[in-house]
Amino acid sequence: VNQVAVIDIPTWKVIANVDAGVKPTRVALQHDGRYLWVGNNGPSAADSGVTVIDTVNTKVAAQLKTGLGHHEIAFSDDDRLAFVTNKMTGTVSVIDVRKLTLAKEIKVGLQPAAIAFSSLSQTAYVANEGDGTIVAIGSAKQDVIARMSTEPGVRAIRIPAAGHYGFAVNSSKSTVYAFDLSSNRVVHSVPVGPGSDQISFTRQFAYVR
Repeated sequence: VNQVAVIDIPTWKVIANVDAGVKPTRVALQHDGRYLWVGNNGPSAADSGVTVIDTVNTKVAAQLKTGLGHHEIAFSDDDRLAFVTNKMTGTVSVIDVRKLTLAKEIKVGLQPAAIAFSSLSQTAYVANEGDGTIVAIGSAKQDVIARMSTEPGVRAIRIPAAGHYGFAVNSSKSTVYAFDLSSNRVVHSVPVGPGSDQISFTRQFAYVR
């Protein structure tokens, strides 16, 4: 029905249904909790992008066209920038959160499938499923600063909060790639189980589902 339900946690009751664009699929909340971002996987350019919902009044603050395909969303630490992947277009849209306007569109590679932001390097990392590259986008200049080569099939990317390494999961190759955040180089390829698709962390370990 192209809506996002708002639930009051103390009572577990739905208190609002917000129109959230065509085919809302992914949701992401800013660090400060001000805006909830909804990825719209619409079939046409006019319907594909993000809907931004103000969490204070549960109203739509903006609807932005970014590009075609599935969208994943990440934010800079200060919530100044939002990074939105456009899988079919092969781009990442950089959005100025304060103005809620498109600041830049960056060509990153074939089928960007996942994105994560590193607090250590102040860089967004994009995993391209189609060509196996991991692209680093610096938040200062909002441009590609490095491109790392792996193998096609990379579908998930995660960076632990206090870690010096990022991790990308290749489901088709049953491999996890570890890359150094300071040098932007792939330093390890670790075999994992078949069908691996998610990764999470404790202080000492990375766990792959």
